Parts: sequence; C-alpha cells; structure tokens
Amino acid sequence: MIIGMRKTIYIIIAFVGFMIRQFWLPNPFAPFGTYAELINLIVSGFLAIISYATVGTVYERNSIPFLGSILYLMVYCIYSAELWIAFRFYPNIFWVIIVLMLMIIGDALVIKMIRKNI
Repeated sequence: MIIGMRKTIYIIIAFVGFMIRQFWLPNPFAPFGTYAELINLIVSGFLAIISYATVGTVYERNSIPFLGSILYLMVYCIYSAELWIAFRFYPNIFWVIIVLMLMIIGDALVIKMIRKNI
C-alpha cells in the first residue's frame, strides 16, 4: 500500500513538474525573435540532460522517486532562470557570455558545497 502511495505521489509531482516546465516557465530565448521557439526546443533537451545529471550528483536513483522529481524540477527551473537572466543582455554577446560564465562557476561551487556536506 505504501509503495503504491509513493508511486502515486511521484506521478502527481512529475505531472505538475511537466506542466510547470511546459507552460509556466518563460522562454529564455525570446530575444532571438522568430527563432526563439526552435532554439528553446533544442536547448531544453540539453537542459533536461544537464538537470538530470546535476540531480544525480546528490540523489540516488529510485531511492525516493518523488524527491528526485522535485529536485529535478527545482534544478531545471534554476537553470532556465539563469538562461533567462543571461539572455536579457542580448544582443550584447560579451555580457551574455560573462553572465553565463559567472552562473556556471556559481552552480559548480554550489554543487561542490552540497556534495561536501552530504
């Protein structure tokens, strides 16, 4: 019974996470105009892989599925927000690159600190 309840909670959280990612998060590539949707479609696949890998550094697969789903959603939203912030500087590519590099360094440091404390 408890296993069935956990699976149900996981399915609900995964569905809510999907809905948030698809309909609530803004397109970070909106400044690119007509190509924004295509770029978002391509990059979101990579973003999903990177988010999954990031969560995998602190979460053991299948240990608590609904927790993994929540962590994945949180990481995906953070990375998407970082892209949105970085591309607010477009068309000034210099500042886009600087902001992205600072965010990558910051993300790496946060992941390192979290892994050190686990």
